[in-house]
Amino acid sequence: MEHVGMDLGKRESQIAIITEAGELIEKRMRTERERLRQFFADRPQARILMESSTISEWVARLLEEVGLKRHRAASASRANNEQTPGIAIEASLGCSTKSKLQA
Repeated sequence: MEHVGMDLGKRESQIAIITEAGELIEKRMRTERERLRQFFADRPQARILMESSTISEWVARLLEEVGLKRHRAASASRANNEQTPGIAIEASLGCSTKSKLQA
């Protein structure tokens, strides 16, 4: 199972995925329904960690529409904002990366 961390922004979001092989994939994209839908439509089941915000509710509904479920939401705080989503995934879900890839 993959682990996904999402740092949601009004205009742009950062997504980090830790694959089953332990590889870290990081992606930035515009926070738009169709872009997110296309990105997640073909992904395997995943545990998803996203920050709690006004945006997270519609993103969580969109993920459910494509068959994924949010694992939990992290509160937005100054400490969280200084971490990349990949680091937040490792800390919150207890998984680790073997190597890093930029997507």
